[in-house]
Amino acid sequence: MKLLKYSVAAAALLSVSAVSAAPINVGGVVWDPDAPSAGADKDFTARFEFNQWFTTGADAVANADGASPTVDPAKILNPNTVGIGDTLQGVGEVFRLNGDSSGFCPSCELTFVFGGFEVTGATTLSDGWFRLYVDSSPDFDVAGVPLQSAEAADGNLWLELEVDTNQFTSAGGFGSGFLTTFNSAIGGLAQANFDTNFFVTSDLRSSASALFEFIDTTGDGQDDSWIATSTGEIKGDSIPVPAPLALIGVGLALVGFSSRKRSAEV
Repeated sequence: MKLLKYSVAAAALLSVSAVSAAPINVGGVVWDPDAPSAGADKDFTARFEFNQWFTTGADAVANADGASPTVDPAKILNPNTVGIGDTLQGVGEVFRLNGDSSGFCPSCELTFVFGGFEVTGATTLSDGWFRLYVDSSPDFDVAGVPLQSAEAADGNLWLELEVDTNQFTSAGGFGSGFLTTFNSAIGGLAQANFDTNFFVTSDLRSSASALFEFIDTTGDGQDDSWIATSTGEIKGDSIPVPAPLALIGVGLALVGFSSRKRSAEV
């Protein structure tokens, strides 16, 4: 009888382990929460491409309620002449997740908007925010339409990140540089999957480099605005929700099973 009890326990735990290792689907975005490709204990590595620009603080890419107004190219600033209070913001799209560039978001797109990075010094920025959206009607074109903010912010809010700290590295000024941020998951469909404090008090780390160029943003053949187009990545650990709950449930069931067996033996 003891052999049977331990066999049932082992089978249950193996079953839960198999569930936790299987790919999960959150709002149409699929990834393996135990993927080894990102390194030890980092099972989420998303590569993204983006466009960013500087503008006045009042001309935000997304309002507090998530609404995304059209960005006026005339209000975009030369990054070499920005001043205190001007804001770095932008739009982008995840194009690869854990090495997968086609199956992580079947029949959907994972886009994002970011902002709130106010200029506070010669090469320093305040902490901003990121909002990722999953959309079942792909219509975002990061290469063709640099200021496509409305299409980057439609669909369902998948993950909202609040920047805890950031570091901008540059040889001088904001014309080019490397931005690293540590972020906390505070909302969205996948918030519970990333509330890990993996980076001590932050959940995810993002990094990206950028070089600003004066380009055509309206499609009329005339260069009109300073835009930086580049790529970056965001990394961290994820939780296979609701697998932990299943594990707790199995544990409680095993405790009850064991208790009943002891009672019967007495």
